[in-house]
This record gives sequence, structure tokens and C-alpha cells, in this order.
Amino acid sequence: MKSSALIDSHYIKNELKKEVENIKNTIASGSCSSYDEYRYLVGVHAGLVKLETIIEDLENLYLKDDPDNAEY
Repeated sequence: MKSSALIDSHYIKNELKKEVENIKNTIASGSCSSYDEYRYLVGVHAGLVKLETIIEDLENLYLKDDPDNAEY
């Protein structure tokens, strides 16, 4: 896997983690204006967490198959 692709995946994962943290803070602080907004944010949070898992799985798959990567 090209190092630029790894850098991109790390950047994406970091941005996802920031967004997940922002949503968690919004929910925890009770600043949702309605139950509908709360439900929406919980759904977005679940989707972003799932996306993080998918990215990690793909990253591991490509790193495992990369003969230049001694870590795997």
C-alpha cells in the first residue's frame, strides 16, 4: 500500500474521531433541542463509528497483503 494512502486513511480516521467526539459531547451536554435531534445524532454517531471500523478493517486488509510492511 502506498504511504500516501496510509496517510490519507489516518487523516480520515482522525477527522472521524473528532466528529464522533463532537457528537458525543453534544449528546452528553444535553444541548439537543428536541428528541428528534437527539435520535438523529445518535444515528449519525453509530454510522460514523461503523465507518471507522470499516476503514480500520480495510487498512488492516491492505497492510496484511503488503509485502513491504514488516508489521503484519
